[in-house]
Amino acid sequence: METSIKETFTRTWINVIMAPVYYHPTELYNILIKNDKALADNSKYVSVEESKENYIISYDHFKSFNESNENYFFFIDNIEMIQFYALDSMKKRRGINYYILFLSVKDFYQEGNRNSIRKFFKLLNPASDLLFFTMSSIDLKVKLNAIEEFKTTIAGKQLAQYKQLYLKYLDSLRNEIENEFSRNYSREAQNSLNVYFDSVVKSLTNLSLDQSLQRAPKFRKLISFLLLKNKARHLIRMDNNKYGINSFLTVYNKIDHDVEITLIKKEDRYDDKVKKLTNFNMDNAPGILLTDYNFSGLNVPKNLNYYHIIDGGRRDDLITFFECIKTRNYSGSYPRVFNIVSHYAITPNEVESTIDSNDFENFKNRYNNAIGMYDNYDKKAYKIIQKNGKFYSVMNKK
Repeated sequence: METSIKETFTRTWINVIMAPVYYHPTELYNILIKNDKALADNSKYVSVEESKENYIISYDHFKSFNESNENYFFFIDNIEMIQFYALDSMKKRRGINYYILFLSVKDFYQEGNRNSIRKFFKLLNPASDLLFFTMSSIDLKVKLNAIEEFKTTIAGKQLAQYKQLYLKYLDSLRNEIENEFSRNYSREAQNSLNVYFDSVVKSLTNLSLDQSLQRAPKFRKLISFLLLKNKARHLIRMDNNKYGINSFLTVYNKIDHDVEITLIKKEDRYDDKVKKLTNFNMDNAPGILLTDYNFSGLNVPKNLNYYHIIDGGRRDDLITFFECIKTRNYSGSYPRVFNIVSHYAITPNEVESTIDSNDFENFKNRYNNAIGMYDNYDKKAYKIIQKNGKFYSVMNKK
């Protein structure tokens, strides 16, 4: 049975929309209310982001607005904020106002977030207080693929240097707990997996291309990939030091290439960052953006095909990835391919793990767990379908 979206949201006081990761919740809100004047006139979008739009209110104003209005629909983009800041206020207005939460894959990639979501749902009693919906009718065919892995085996003097630095890291631990000294040793050890320097060679500048790549084998695979995919748009995130950005640029400039690199560093002035990013985003031409910066919010690279990570992967990389995949940051056709490519160092025959490989496993698990948990909730959801520009729910499972 098909039911209007407004009537659907009055069946219980809290509804959850499993939002496709490529839509920002404000986009989904505007899609839902576009041809539904009754819903548009009696709803607000509650956000942590500041906005001049009159349909958006901040969490600071939410409680007072909630308590002074009736038969209102509040669309909410931050489950943690609601749980710790306004759940009691919502419960008091149960049956008077209605609340629609947006959940996306990105909400599940941190263990803390996942625990908050589980805890929040347990606070709702009885279970019938909660209904899940999926907006399958606006699916844009964006597949979240498995992370592409490029393993580089380190050996010889580079492996020996890494092991020596790694032992220093282990010795610096106090009761197996990291401290500032141990973190410095860990960074040194992981840096050595990118480039091998010694007392004689402290820079790749005066070496031949082949000599440089022998000392930086991880860069060989990365550059080969960039040359093979030279019609694509790449984002590369690596540290800004002589083992990262400096050495990579030195090697890249030794080869014949058609695509110039756009470099954005954390240390750049904000205006300079924006200017460089604007130039990179001007068209859909092949490009390479090299950075030590994790992008989020409105200022992110657009129309990307590949996101390269050089050290196994960090939590902030998922923030950047899930921002870049959004429709507002893409103007191409669908289905879309946008993959994470992780370049990490391993020991011969992978007899021993490396800091790189350990970080990659943690990163991959975080990514896979987010997708898995999202899919579990999505399978519980009822469909929201679109007919003649308006949305209806179908209250039988997919």
